[in-house]
Parts: sequence; structure tokens; C-alpha cells
Amino acid sequence: MNPNTSDAHRPAAVRAAFPRLRRAARPTVRTPFSPTEPVDVPLSGGGTFRMDRADHDRITALPLFGGRFPRCYRNDNGRGFAYVRFNLPNATGRDNNGMLARLILGADAAGKRVCYRDGDRANLTRGNLYAVSGRGGPCRQADALAVAGDQPQPGN
Repeated sequence: MNPNTSDAHRPAAVRAAFPRLRRAARPTVRTPFSPTEPVDVPLSGGGTFRMDRADHDRITALPLFGGRFPRCYRNDNGRGFAYVRFNLPNATGRDNNGMLARLILGADAAGKRVCYRDGDRANLTRGNLYAVSGRGGPCRQADALAVAGDQPQPGN
């Protein structure tokens, strides 16, 4: 018996005069989650990335991954930019690097460049991702402003 949790070591008179206070159990309040509620997903090499819960559930349900979320990792593109990638099985049995941001955007990213509004490549929430025409190279601030609808005013 643990002496720190038991009253057996205390004399009967002390136990009667000073009853041990028990902490009341906290009520469990479950709030329904929002599909856009971000979740932090661990990376296999350490660290985490953030994505919307609805996208996480949609990717997990894809038959390609067998009902499990794919193992994700951070992969450098050789120019100093690290992206969240996953292993994409192909017909030959070998794995290809898949870019998770492209999978989240789906058909909107086909043949386009994926950009990140806040510049954080570990923030894969829908509000942070967008696709622009063209391939490769860093996204320009003007592209981000144009997609967000905040056109810079001439002369400013």
C-alpha cells in the first residue's frame, strides 16, 4: 500500500479531526470538433506539421493508404527548402516522394506551383495553401497578395 495515498499511517484521532481532502474528479466535457480544426501530425524524423482535420480524415480514408495516414517526413529539395512529403506507392513496388500539399489541394494543384501564404511549409491548412500558374521557383509576395485578394495599390 502506498503510504502517500493511504490513511493507515495516521492515528485514528488525527484522521477524525483532519479528514484527507480528495480532489473532485473533473467533469468531462466533449465539444464537437470543427472539420477545419487544425491537428498537429508527427513527422517520422521528428517535429510536426499542421493540417485541417477534414483533410487528415479524407487522406486516411483513401484506399491507396489502406485506412492509415501515410508516414510523412521532411524532405529537402536541394535548394534549402524542406517540404512535407510521403511515400507514394507505385505499380513497380517502389515508392515515390509525394508532396502532401499537392495531395491536400487535389486537382487544383495539377500542373501548378503550390505556395504557402505564411511561408511556413509545415503549415498545410487549407487557408495557408494555394496554387498559382507555373512551376518551380519561390512564390512571390505579389502572387500571395493576388490570391488573397489584396492587390497592391499603384503608387503605394
